[in-house]
Amino acid sequence: MKEAMSQEKKNKILMYSGGGLIFVLLLTATFLGLSVAKKQSRDIIRLSAMRSLQSDLFLFYKNRNKFPEKILTKREAKKEEECFNGLCLDNYPLDPLSNERYLYVPCYDEMSENCEAGAVGAKSYVIKYRLESKTSGLKPGAYEATPHQLRITPVKRVQAN
Repeated sequence: MKEAMSQEKKNKILMYSGGGLIFVLLLTATFLGLSVAKKQSRDIIRLSAMRSLQSDLFLFYKNRNKFPEKILTKREAKKEEECFNGLCLDNYPLDPLSNERYLYVPCYDEMSENCEAGAVGAKSYVIKYRLESKTSGLKPGAYEATPHQLRITPVKRVQAN
């Protein structure tokens, strides 16, 4: 025979299950908050790397009146002339998520539109990167850093099919 559950027991069960639900909701909100914070942290590292690369490239341009054909580390340079035509860094900044290099492409024109790897006598450049979350007023997505006023601009180019 089944005994009827008292109202007091029913209230306790509801109270405990409601508390468990609140705990689960708080845990989920905390996890999501940490996920967003991690993405924003990586984006800040990316933006800092862009500023650092832009500064190094600006100094290269001021010294040689052109942008480098490529960016490499001093360990990668096999000959001293590679550091004359290319920018040699102690460390090349890597994307904090993929651990890969940002793509640097020198450009023949000042508007960063006619670009190709290894361009000699480059007048500008493009560095490609992605943001994961809304950071510093920028939306998630693909971006390009260019030398123009050391600003970071969203990708506006349409790829031909």
